[in-house]
Amino acid sequence: MNELVEEPPKILNWHLQYILVVCFLVKVKKHSGATQDFDKAKLKASVKKAGAKEEHATKVADNLASKVKEGTMTVEIRRWL
Repeated sequence: MNELVEEPPKILNWHLQYILVVCFLVKVKKHSGATQDFDKAKLKASVKKAGAKEEHATKVADNLASKVKEGTMTVEIRRWL
């Protein structure tokens, strides 16, 4: 009964996807091939550094966090911006 789920179901609303990203520390793949934990706060800081206001940066980071899956390339995340 205590099975580990390797991958969440494909059809989830964005709230559940966001929770999965936060709870399970999704690994993203950098251009170099190295992997690192996805960090929504780091993404939000980048959006703010680019000139967005706090509220907009939060919305963008929340939206993109719901799209990030295990192994998503950081290059792809930048394209989503």
